[in-house]
Amino acid sequence: MKYAETRLLDTGAPSGKDHDSEFERQVARALAAQGFDTDPQVGVAGFFIDLAVVDPSTPGRYLLGIECDGANYHRARWARDRDRLRVDVLEDRGWILHRIWSTDWFHRPQDELRKALASIEAAKITWASRATGTDDPCDEEPPPPQTGIARVNVSMNGNDPESKVCCEVQPYAVASFRIETDREIHEVPASDLARVVGKIIAIEGPVHREEIARRVTQVWGLQRTGRRIRDAVERALQAVTREPGILREGEFFSRREQTQVQVRDRGEVEPSTFRRPEMLPPAEIRKAVTAIVQVHLGVAKEEAVTEAARPFGFKSRSSQLREVIEREIDHLLSQRMFDERNGKLCTGESARE
Repeated sequence: MKYAETRLLDTGAPSGKDHDSEFERQVARALAAQGFDTDPQVGVAGFFIDLAVVDPSTPGRYLLGIECDGANYHRARWARDRDRLRVDVLEDRGWILHRIWSTDWFHRPQDELRKALASIEAAKITWASRATGTDDPCDEEPPPPQTGIARVNVSMNGNDPESKVCCEVQPYAVASFRIETDREIHEVPASDLARVVGKIIAIEGPVHREEIARRVTQVWGLQRTGRRIRDAVERALQAVTREPGILREGEFFSRREQTQVQVRDRGEVEPSTFRRPEMLPPAEIRKAVTAIVQVHLGVAKEEAVTEAARPFGFKSRSSQLREVIEREIDHLLSQRMFDERNGKLCTGESARE
């Protein structure tokens, strides 16, 4: 009867246990300072969720489950249990989950706190959708935090008074094609689905694995990228990466002939997932940053971040976007692609002048 009423099997209950680590305790304190109460070690389906954010508008319900890489995480015998089965079971019971890694928290606590708060706000939207019956809690992912994006005119030759980016910028091309099949995505053999994935990579590479899954969904004419679709695409990605012509950098995939990276403007591109800074390929960011440094005799790091966001079509400069671009600037510095002198980034020639 409970499932018929709520569409959820169980929501879990506080176990009365204390936090498993000081890390989890710090996260709880930080959320409490923002006005959110949490319960530690909430038991559900044989698991314990490290922190559960209490829904102030609905007593007895949790907005979000926060997973930390503490004792519960390391207690699992297999990586598959930690990273896949545990999440699947909890999401099947309607939980919305957010993970915080301890190393990220200790190095960038404020950024990780902002991400957690954004996930809480996104969870509120998802719960509201479930209340109206417009959301399937078992098959659709919660909406991602949005970052403003708008069309920005970027000069190709460096004459734009608002930007000195000299690299060529081209519109982002979204893979759009249809296939003839009477099978559901999860029923297609991995080798066959790998050919579809390879075509998407050829058009959009470098492209994030999440975007590949969404594009496969669109190719089938579907709206939702559910768990079975994501699992099928993961198997296809494993197959396609065994091909010699496919390159991978982190979560991004491209073809070997796409080594000449182009900076692509996303200002007029749908879907809205392109508004997530983590969807920007590192290679494109490095291309834009390098062009900015080369065109200036010396540019402050903060200015380089602002200028590097322009060619991608981003209007606002969120903390996440700054973090993503700064990470690639640090990578370029570590590779000695340019120098940092007197608080400014410059090429080797400029640094010696």
